[in-house]
This record gives sequence, C-alpha cells and structure tokens, in this order.
Amino acid sequence: MDGFEKRKTQSKEAILKVALELFEQHGFSRVCIPEIARQAGVSPVTVYNHFGNKEELIKEIFKVFLDNLLDSYRKIIEAKMPFEEKLETLFFSQEAFTQQYQGELMETSAKRYPVVQEYIDDYWGEQRDNLIGKLLAEGKAGGYIRPDLSLQVFFFYYQIVRRGVYAIPNIAERMLNKPHLMPEVISVAIHGLRG
Repeated sequence: MDGFEKRKTQSKEAILKVALELFEQHGFSRVCIPEIARQAGVSPVTVYNHFGNKEELIKEIFKVFLDNLLDSYRKIIEAKMPFEEKLETLFFSQEAFTQQYQGELMETSAKRYPVVQEYIDDYWGEQRDNLIGKLLAEGKAGGYIRPDLSLQVFFFYYQIVRRGVYAIPNIAERMLNKPHLMPEVISVAIHGLRG
C-alpha cells in the first residue's frame, strides 16, 4: 500500500470511529456530517468522498460493527473450551455487554434505514445463524441440549436470556464477582428450573 492509500484508509477508519462514538452519544438523527468531519480531523468533502452520504456512512458502521460482533462470537464458539464455559462467556462477558449495548442501539436504528436492515437480514443473519447452529450442534452432541430443539427456538432462548442479563443494571458484574454461582446459573439456563 502506497502513502496515499494508507492515508485514505486511516482517514476512513478515523471517520468511522468518530461517527460511531457520536451516534452512540447523540443518536443518528442528531449528528451531522460536518461535526463528524471536524472531530475526525478531515473535511466534510472527505467524508462524502469515502461514503457518499450519511446513510451510506451509517450502513458502513453497521457492517463494521456486525462483522466485529460475528468475529467475537466466532472466537468464543470455535474456542477449545467446554460447552458450559462458552455459554457463560456469551452470556456474561464484559465484551458481550459492550456488544449488547451497541447492538441495541444498532437494532433500534436499523429499522429507520432499510438498506441496513437488508444487510442484517441477508448476509449477517445467515452468518450469525451458522455460528449459533454450530453451538447448538455442539450442545446436542454433548447431551446439554435436547436433540429435537430447533435453531430458531435455541436462538430465541439465547436472546431472551442474554437480554434479561443486561436489562438488570450490573447483573453481569455481580455474577462475575461470584464465580461459584456460575455453574448453577448455566445449569438453569441449559436445563431449566426442573433440571
């Protein structure tokens, strides 16, 4: 990569980083291209040259965010660790909390931008489902999950538990501070209250 391409890549990354921070703080509708440009240390023309318009910038932020989220899921699901530990990591890790917070912002905002929702539905949803499918297959093979459980129901259950964890302030931190309770929590998540 020559010097021009390197600077171009760096300015694009700076714009994306600043835009995401501003969007998280103020929402998509309250942030304008000139403000993003100012904080990224570039001109508004540079932002438009990279992305064309605000909607395309938002789409690119969604892509970067979702691809990073997939990578973090992939690392956990493909790691050499016991099934219960993978669930614990997916449900309670600090990184998962950060991703969940941003994910809810993204999910809420995606509804306003059809091109972003299309990306989520078409590409990202398929990739996510493949990863969750791997986790489901591992759980079934290890006897942790009923063999007849569908991917759709497993995914819904995962989302319910995960969102529930983060709906209660500091619950993830409190659980991480009491690691002796974690096996029991995971057991309830896997087997239910009846066991």
